[in-house]
Amino acid sequence: MQKTTLKVASQFALILLGLLIASFALQLSIYSAQDYPLLSGYIIPSYAFNCSYALMTFIILLIAHKKKSNQIGFLYMGMSLLKLIIFMVGFKRLFMQDGDMDNFETLGFLIPYILCLFSETIYLVRLLKVNQEKK
Repeated sequence: MQKTTLKVASQFALILLGLLIASFALQLSIYSAQDYPLLSGYIIPSYAFNCSYALMTFIILLIAHKKKSNQIGFLYMGMSLLKLIIFMVGFKRLFMQDGDMDNFETLGFLIPYILCLFSETIYLVRLLKVNQEKK
């Protein structure tokens, strides 16, 4: 990776990690206030999966941006679809082991998923704006 690409990826990673750590702490405090078991509902794997997938997606988009910048939107949509399929195949099975997916389990996946999705989208828009300004 080039120096600027590495800088942008590092900046994205730091912001994403900070956002997810703050969200995780807030979510655990809500679980605690509701007397819900803190680390149940696969919250840690959910945050870890969403964070790692978002980082991987963003790095792939950065690399693709250098080669085929006009295809980056389609690549992003495809990777987002793949993430949803991985959830449906893998995580949903874990969540449904007890036969029910309660609200806390749903939020345990949705909150990091949405935060990562918004973060990726915001940075992707910035990336595309930079590309448009260069033309």
